[in-house]
Amino acid sequence: MSGNECLNDEVCDESGKNAFAVFCKRCNCLILREKQASFVAIQIELPLSEVKTSANNANEQQIDKESLNEHWYVENIYTFENMGFSNTVNDTKYLVCAECEYGPLGLHYIKSNQSYLSLSRVAFRKNEN
Repeated sequence: MSGNECLNDEVCDESGKNAFAVFCKRCNCLILREKQASFVAIQIELPLSEVKTSANNANEQQIDKESLNEHWYVENIYTFENMGFSNTVNDTKYLVCAECEYGPLGLHYIKSNQSYLSLSRVAFRKNEN
């Protein structure tokens, strides 16, 4: 991992951990409790959450990707509260909300057992439970 200095003091605590609980942007399902993940700044490409259909052929889908640089690094998949995983694609699984299947929210690498949850794909707030 490289670049673990949090650039956004509003979401990180003094140790670089998530200061707030992490929720799905679509259904508000709790994904991760506070102080369970570390900030990392690495480049990861994720498909956009909306799949575009070609104007020429309604059956032809174009999958556009987005390069994201700010993520929560989660060491163990059992740290997540509610996380779904896609089928494996090249030793990688996409992370999706377990409640509404919105995503991809990040990546899980099978061989290293590392998960990266993209900050821009989730919401943050104090967990009132």
